[in-house]
Amino acid sequence: RFWALTTGTKEGFSTNGYNGSNFISFENETWVVAQPQAEKVKEKWVGDPVSSQGNKDYLEKTCIEWLQNYLSYRKKALEYTEPTVGKVTHKEVNDSLKVLICQVFGFNPKESRASWRRDGEIWKDKTFLRNMTPNSDGTYYLRLSIEIDPKERDHFRCHLEHKGLQEPLVLALKEEREPPVVEVTCRIQYKSLVTLVCRVYGFYPKEVNVTWRKDGEVWKENISSAGVLPNSDGTYHTWLRIEVDPEEKRDHYRCYVEHAGLPEPL
Repeated sequence: RFWALTTGTKEGFSTNGYNGSNFISFENETWVVAQPQAEKVKEKWVGDPVSSQGNKDYLEKTCIEWLQNYLSYRKKALEYTEPTVGKVTHKEVNDSLKVLICQVFGFNPKESRASWRRDGEIWKDKTFLRNMTPNSDGTYYLRLSIEIDPKERDHFRCHLEHKGLQEPLVLALKEEREPPVVEVTCRIQYKSLVTLVCRVYGFYPKEVNVTWRKDGEVWKENISSAGVLPNSDGTYHTWLRIEVDPEEKRDHYRCYVEHAGLPEPL
């Protein structure tokens, strides 16, 4: 059932559909059929004066009051502003390429300007803007990324302007520290060979020192490593493998990890 209000008058109509098409409507205090099959329905509803009067009262009073309330709510919603909230994250592509990602979210109205600036000047080279999208709560979200040389990161700032802000918001990539997760596994390949693998993952920044130690002393024999590799979320992972004699007690060996995200070596 659909309701409409004619602008400037206190009139309305009610339309009922069936199977995707108009079926019968109530207009100017009378029932109007749109399909031949609706004649029987009209006869029944015309014979019920209480129902017809109820529709008339709804269209001339209740519906109009509701619509006027909704219009006032709409005006308030348009005048309401949500301040822009933003943050800068990053993604390491390789040693010579980093992607900075400026995310702006939770703002209303829709109009908002975001730009990357290098030393205060607007920078458009290798800048990519994702379309502004609405959130379910009526606010909006946008994402602006830029590809840079990792050595240049301190020169770049994300610049945000919005009606809800008294002054532009300037964001830089904060130096985040993600501590590593360490996992040691044991694999027996042959009766004469046991492999201990120390997996270190989910850490940032990239610099990490991983060693195998035997009875507290750094052990360098029969060791192999994958090097430090990037993850898709901007963190890193690595592993360090050692081969030991199965006759030797494995509790002599410990994986030792040093990283800026750890309060002390792990």
